[in-house]
Amino acid sequence: LIYLSDNGMLAKLNTLNKSSIEAYDQCDDQIIPEFSVSSYFTTDCQEEGYSERRIYSWLMMDICGNTTEVNYTVDILDDVAPVLIWCP
Repeated sequence: LIYLSDNGMLAKLNTLNKSSIEAYDQCDDQIIPEFSVSSYFTTDCQEEGYSERRIYSWLMMDICGNTTEVNYTVDILDDVAPVLIWCP
């Protein structure tokens, strides 16, 4: 669980990409993984326990078609209060 107010951790998550992990097969060939990130937003933060869920995925495939997938799930909780920007 990460809080929306933790700007440093959110910045680190935003740097994740296909180069964030390394993969090799038994022939010592480096494999460049496919990377994706999916975001899901809840309509009820209190019930679900998060406001946004991100799933980071890396899929590695060797030249023979063997695959390995790594998934990393992060729940983000909005703990930032609203800010009044205009008042008559």
